[in-house]
Amino acid sequence: MKIINRYVFGEFLKPFAWCTILFLFLYYIIDLFENLDEIIKAKMPLYILADYYFSLSPFIFVKICPIIILLATIYTLSNLNRNNEIMAIKAIGINLWSIIWIFLTFGVILSSICFSINELVVPDSYTHALNIK
Repeated sequence: MKIINRYVFGEFLKPFAWCTILFLFLYYIIDLFENLDEIIKAKMPLYILADYYFSLSPFIFVKICPIIILLATIYTLSNLNRNNEIMAIKAIGINLWSIIWIFLTFGVILSSICFSINELVVPDSYTHALNIK
């Protein structure tokens, strides 16, 4: 792998990780406030609540993964453009398709991972979350 490809991939992973964490916690907070009256009525212990949200995490990740990939790609490309790094990449003679290829490859790999998670992990974990609820 070329150094530029590793650099662009590293710059892509940072917003991808931040967006994943942000959207997961945002989903948790929204769901928590929707069900807050039921949680207080049942006097649910914290460890059961944590188990519920932990078992709901694969389902949430599969739902938000396409949005995260899109946002991370847009952020990375705009950040590279803002710092004139795309201009420098063009100036040294590297084709922009080799940079775009990184995003496409990662998107295909992550899509196959999401498909696998959706087929293998989500049914059991979502059933466990519904049983807890």
